[in-house]
Amino acid sequence: MSANNAFHIAVLSGDGIGPEVMAPALEVLRKIEATSDLKFRFTDAPAGANNYAATGKSMPESTVRLCDEADAILLGACGLPSVRYPDNTEIMPQVELRFQFDLYAGVRPARLIPGVPSPIVGADRRGIDLIVIRESTEGLFASMGKGVVTDTEARETLVITRKTSERLFDFSARCSMRPPRAIPASRPTGSMSMPAPRCW
Repeated sequence: MSANNAFHIAVLSGDGIGPEVMAPALEVLRKIEATSDLKFRFTDAPAGANNYAATGKSMPESTVRLCDEADAILLGACGLPSVRYPDNTEIMPQVELRFQFDLYAGVRPARLIPGVPSPIVGADRRGIDLIVIRESTEGLFASMGKGVVTDTEARETLVITRKTSERLFDFSARCSMRPPRAIPASRPTGSMSMPAPRCW
């Protein structure tokens, strides 16, 4: 959608509780649309363990194309305990999309919700000034679909590269220097990244 206040959203309801949770999430967005100048267009697409069980793929190419064309992806819970890849790892299209679109940084602003008590002493008076940046494509994610499972052991490979670590450090530093409104619901003045031990 072309207007600055109009957004095309790819809706991947997922598996299990995913569709159940997606219904009220869409209802909330429709209420926002009805009471603001924002406009949403929702397009549903298959993804998850049920799709893998039916087709042998966690999601079709049409879903990937839709996600590429959309302004945002609204993703429900994906995966079922009884449906696994041959190496017994979970069906996780959400992680596959990270690889597809190079979404290496998970940005998690922390904020106070009005009227909800915080366990952090003084947060109600001083506020919370924190954003967590999590690496989203390496670590144990890199071994998805490549694990080794035998009758006696299971192995996965932890991957951490200098390139991605430096990208995360740079991204975190840039986030910490942005003005308060540049990152929604957060004012990050400090960032912390924790790579695995013994790396650089």
